[in-house]
Amino acid sequence: MENSPSAPGTTSGADAQSTGDADPTTGAATTADATTTDHGETTDPAETSSSTSADASSSSGEPAETAGHSSRFEDVVTESGMQALLDLETNLLWVNDVNACNPLGAPSDDTPMIAMQYCNDLVFQGLEDWRVPSTEEASELITAALDEGVDLVYQNPGCPAVITMGGTAVQTHNGEMPGAVDAMPPSLGVRCVRMQ
Repeated sequence: MENSPSAPGTTSGADAQSTGDADPTTGAATTADATTTDHGETTDPAETSSSTSADASSSSGEPAETAGHSSRFEDVVTESGMQALLDLETNLLWVNDVNACNPLGAPSDDTPMIAMQYCNDLVFQGLEDWRVPSTEEASELITAALDEGVDLVYQNPGCPAVITMGGTAVQTHNGEMPGAVDAMPPSLGVRCVRMQ
């Protein structure tokens, strides 16, 4: 039997022992132990799954994909339903789960420290090295997500701004100028990030 070329970033013949199946949602070749995604990372199929719905949640109660057909972003969803969003350009993994984008309320002098403690203590998708994003990272995520039509999920759906490392707030898609620095938001939240 002749081997056919595999899709970019997927595992084939010499790289792994394929089961002969492809993941129906990503098109990646599967092996007995792992799946290699379209951007070359190997994942354990018991740990993550993908789909392509653009809704923040599906009618079955399972989290649905928010990145849809974005070329820049990829959803990373565990079997237990924890959602994160991988920015393929920056290699940053963002919490994108209604239960983990923490609302902080009205800004105060303690808000940056509370946000930092929240991200430092966060264990999400089995990972512990989360942090508060920089102003540039938060701004780029918000504007790129809008440009790509990617939904960012918040505990407070009307969240007007997110806090950044230096205590600066960046307007979300709910603000007048998404991605812009906001000196006095009425309330804000934190969206933790980590390098993938």
